[in-house]
Amino acid sequence: MKSWIAGALLFIVFPGLNFLWSQESEALFTGDLDAIKKRGELRILVTATPELDEMTRRISPREYDRIFLSDIAENMNVVLKYVYVEKFSDLIPALRDGRGDIIADNISITGARKKLVDYTMPISSTQDQIVAAKSNRKVKSENDLANKNIYVEADTTYVGSFNWLKNKIPSLRMTSEKSCDTESLLYKVSSGEVELAIADTNYTLGYLSFRDDIKIVYTFPHKIFTGWAVRKNCPALLKTLNDYLSVYLPKYKDHILKGDLPELKKRKFIRVLTRNNPSCYYIQRGQFAGFEYELARKFAEEQKLYLIMIVPPKWDDMIPWLIEGKGDIAAALISKNTERLNMKEISFCAPYCENNDRIVGRISDRPFKSSASLKGRTVWVRRDSSYWEPLSELKASGINFTLKAAPETLETFEIIDKVAKGEYDLTVSNEHIFKLELMRRDDVKELFRFEKTERHHWLVRSEDVLLKKAVDQFFKREYRQTFFNVVYNRYFKYSKQAAAHSESYKGSDIRVCSYDPIIKEYSSKYDFNWLLVCAQICQESGFDHTKESYVGAIGLMQVMPATGREMGFKDIKNPTNNVHAGVKYLHKMRTRFPENLPDSEREFFSLASYNVGLGHVIDARRLAREMNLDPNRWFNNVETAIQLLSRPQYASRAKYGYCRGGEPVLYVRKIIQRYRAYKQDEANKCPGPIERIKLKPTN
Repeated sequence: MKSWIAGALLFIVFPGLNFLWSQESEALFTGDLDAIKKRGELRILVTATPELDEMTRRISPREYDRIFLSDIAENMNVVLKYVYVEKFSDLIPALRDGRGDIIADNISITGARKKLVDYTMPISSTQDQIVAAKSNRKVKSENDLANKNIYVEADTTYVGSFNWLKNKIPSLRMTSEKSCDTESLLYKVSSGEVELAIADTNYTLGYLSFRDDIKIVYTFPHKIFTGWAVRKNCPALLKTLNDYLSVYLPKYKDHILKGDLPELKKRKFIRVLTRNNPSCYYIQRGQFAGFEYELARKFAEEQKLYLIMIVPPKWDDMIPWLIEGKGDIAAALISKNTERLNMKEISFCAPYCENNDRIVGRISDRPFKSSASLKGRTVWVRRDSSYWEPLSELKASGINFTLKAAPETLETFEIIDKVAKGEYDLTVSNEHIFKLELMRRDDVKELFRFEKTERHHWLVRSEDVLLKKAVDQFFKREYRQTFFNVVYNRYFKYSKQAAAHSESYKGSDIRVCSYDPIIKEYSSKYDFNWLLVCAQICQESGFDHTKESYVGAIGLMQVMPATGREMGFKDIKNPTNNVHAGVKYLHKMRTRFPENLPDSEREFFSLASYNVGLGHVIDARRLAREMNLDPNRWFNNVETAIQLLSRPQYASRAKYGYCRGGEPVLYVRKIIQRYRAYKQDEANKCPGPIERIKLKPTN
């Protein structure tokens, strides 16, 4: 069994703990518990890449591993360090050689492996399954598998499951995929490229949590148990792990969990239900962001709890999920309405963020003198939203307008987009969502602002009185204070800084010579044309090494501190370190795309990943394939697909969720245009062949 990398829409924050990733060669170390404590570092071997912290709709064994191991490392007073290995088959050799101390990668317990390593008590169990495309009508069950070819990821226990079934169905055939991981096989199954594949229940449940285009046609009867693995010479470490698991593992068996704050402290994490949108929670540049996310992270840190952000499929799932015990808090800029106030199962926490709703129309619309101007118009809002009730009351007061229910799957910003395109006439938005939209578009405007002031609230279950008290104290203390104001301004006042830089190349008036030696050195080290890096630096910072962005990106290449540490640099304010870290990270992004792609395409994909995050680019390549576009070409293909990931109907089916897809499109185009101009300038100084990159206009 290979490691499970979950789907989309969940993230865990580990409070008060040093948490590092390494892809460099580790110094070999094979000591037991005392030696690990003396060294001050607990190294966890995994195959998941550090830049791909993804979001999921369900908590997986991988998330539990991180919670447990973070707590164990904190109790041991050591730094937790994740060590990345390229292939699943590398894990046990790396452990035995001393590159890590624990394998925590959903690794199954087998007799052959037990001869090489020691296992903890079983942490979870899975069953292997055969999957087909949902549209496949030829294969419905085990009875339809005769003479079929099944794809299996190489070097996994799936091979053993296949051989077991072949004894029952001798005509079965197997293709062992060495160049394709299990997750990619699932996408190939969904598209029909591969008819059948084997995956374990962790993979299939993760995939089905955000897509519905595959089906299970057979589940193997035997359970496969997984655990953590340690070296044979580490009995003290093994005992420590087993002692911990025997206490805490039973608390994590059920996804339906209820309990007030003391119970949360016992199980050590808190689950916050939210939305994957630009005002609540999303991934940008590989980092998690969002107004509600930052507030929730602060609250969790103060309570010394691990934060788990969970996004239900639809808006109207949020309160039922909270009541059922699938989350502990609902936080999504929620306002009061009569229906919610009448629900005895929930409580509204202390208010935050004053808000006046406003009617939103197209830029060509005339502003309303009063709400009576709605006469003859049609307003679209979700029935479950806080807008529906006051609009219904307004209609009942005698104003003759049409009130239409928008699909519950639509976010307010997408309804605004439909208004802008003329698909809907009008809508209503709260102040904060509308501010975000005005920072990204100029084709809508406020037509009328309602006088009534609303406030947003977090929700908890009514029986969780101590949790409510803690949330109330949090907002009473933080609201309109320094932390709250900084976060609010970041998302609702200064968010234009989040958009791609809009400056255009002005020829030789931009001087790049001050940093030429540094740029040339590290561009050469990682095999980039130095003028391409110059163009990227101009786009990122305008060659201002003192620049810091609203999200904390620093210096010439706007390197995030976490990225700098991941690349091995503590001081990224130093221009040399900053350029080195940035180019090294760009190179790392390039290695994540197939080597058989043209060099130019790998660079385009790398630049886009640098800007918006690798996960979103992976999603866009998958979406491009579904749209019959070329997933191996950026311009007018993958860039077309990535723009759709700002729309919920596409983002909800993407592993990494919502992204501001227009930003990487502009980012890559502007860099390549500058790069072409820089090369022209160089050619004018020293005539020679010039590379021409033809760009078609983007929408």
